[in-house]
Amino acid sequence: MVRLAKSEQPEQDKPAPTNRSRPQKSGGKKPSTGRRHWWKLPLLLIFTLAFVSSGWFTYKIASASDKIFTANVTGGSLLLKGKKLKDADGRINILLIGIGGAGHDGPNLADTIQLVSISPKDKSVAMVSIPRDLYVQVPDSYQKVKINEVHSIGEDNGTEGGGPALLEQKVSDITGQKVQYFIRADFDGFKQVIDSMNGVDINVPEPGLYDPYYPLGYSYQIVNVKPGQQHMAGELALEYARSRETTSDFDRSKRQQQVLVAARDKALSVQYLTNPAKISHLIDILGDHVKTDLSLGEAQRLAEIVRDIPSDKVTSKVVDGMDSGLLYDSVGPGGAYILLPRSGDYSEIQQFVAQLLSDSGVRQEQPKVEIQNASGQSGLAKSESDLLTGDGFSVTSVTNAPSTAQQTVVYDYSNGQKSKSVEFLAKRYNAQVIKQPGQRTDVDMAIVIGSDYIKNSGNQTAQ
Repeated sequence: MVRLAKSEQPEQDKPAPTNRSRPQKSGGKKPSTGRRHWWKLPLLLIFTLAFVSSGWFTYKIASASDKIFTANVTGGSLLLKGKKLKDADGRINILLIGIGGAGHDGPNLADTIQLVSISPKDKSVAMVSIPRDLYVQVPDSYQKVKINEVHSIGEDNGTEGGGPALLEQKVSDITGQKVQYFIRADFDGFKQVIDSMNGVDINVPEPGLYDPYYPLGYSYQIVNVKPGQQHMAGELALEYARSRETTSDFDRSKRQQQVLVAARDKALSVQYLTNPAKISHLIDILGDHVKTDLSLGEAQRLAEIVRDIPSDKVTSKVVDGMDSGLLYDSVGPGGAYILLPRSGDYSEIQQFVAQLLSDSGVRQEQPKVEIQNASGQSGLAKSESDLLTGDGFSVTSVTNAPSTAQQTVVYDYSNGQKSKSVEFLAKRYNAQVIKQPGQRTDVDMAIVIGSDYIKNSGNQTAQ
């Protein structure tokens, strides 16, 4: 593993930067489709306060709580408030915000924007990542900016509830989901949490990470991490998680997953949770670098809900231009790289999120489905198989239909036993549903994808 200053030469045979021009970003990179566990870490940090809120730590927690737990502009959230959590249609929606914080350029820009939606009834979680380059209109304003600036504007303009409240409003507009709470952490807090654990061990995949454009004040430094098992202190772990100039936001999400899973595992270890000095230090870090409008009681209740949610009940998606096809690359004022919604508004994104929130029902039913491609587009059934597998379907076979068809049809053989899965397919493909109970026992349903799906989705490229 090597981390070099800008003036040094990289070990790998890759050119060092010759000027301050950065490579053009691309929205075409495919994000990670692996299971994400790292969403639990910010909640775990809050839970740590609730977990140790007695005895030896009482005074420290009381002091830290004044800094961490803030008023909730949607209904009030004070330290001693009860454990009942606000929800919308049975779901608890939390906005996770990562900012640079004091001492960084653009300290209040939102580097990470994640909507985490928790269903206590189904014991499931759906997570939506919103890229920071999405170009939006600031709430109650004619100003248009990248969404990562919305939080900063709310902080600078004295908006009620500050940056989190303004960003919550914008994320609600985009996703169609009301946000009840936020948790915000800054870069220094991230680094200090990692350092308080004496670093984390990361298995860096091939070909490693080489970024000669990582920001260092008004210049750049080279971040060069070799593949293989690496031990990372807080500074390098942050660089590894934030770098995107030679990759993409979606590659960065995968690296964030690695770092935060490693941190979660270490934080949950007996050696960490039973060490009073480390817990005390963690409380100090939280007090200086983490904010939330959850009360301590609400945080404790939330932790009780999420701590035992299994990984197969976690669904994670990215609003992007590749898998979801919801955004496209464009150029903004001054030649800035921006992302815009394909539909011209947020309607497709809202449908995408609404469908994602129904995924928990699909996973519970564990449906078996056959896919037939009647669209006339080569490779479509295989690409749809990959997507449906990620949504919780067990795809038993992928074939070409005997003939092409215009209308997409779902054949339901489940006799009403897989109703949520059938509804999911019908909405996704705008498909006709034909019930044929008991006619097949090897699968629960079959979907015949017609050419109308290509037209409606704008999917013209074979996978």
